[in-house]
Amino acid sequence: MHQPPLLIFMSDGVVFDSESGVQEMKNLCDKFENKGDGLLVKTIGFGAADKEKLEKLAAQVGGKRGEYLYAAAGDGGEELKQCFQYAAESLSHFE
Repeated sequence: MHQPPLLIFMSDGVVFDSESGVQEMKNLCDKFENKGDGLLVKTIGFGAADKEKLEKLAAQVGGKRGEYLYAAAGDGGEELKQCFQYAAESLSHFE
């Protein structure tokens, strides 16, 4: 069984240039689609992360291949750990 590559992008809400980030994400997706591998993208927000920007980045891969996740701050890292476990498990849903 072939597993697609997985890209995890995390942000704590510090301002980043979402427009150039969107273009970079499009470029990455195009590169992997051309190889036939596809690319899974999980954006993970924590703290004061900008949900809209991270959802926009995840949407660049289209369909169910991109997804935004959120981990609450101050829980000792449990939700962040769950986000990573979920991302790893999502690899088994694609062939």
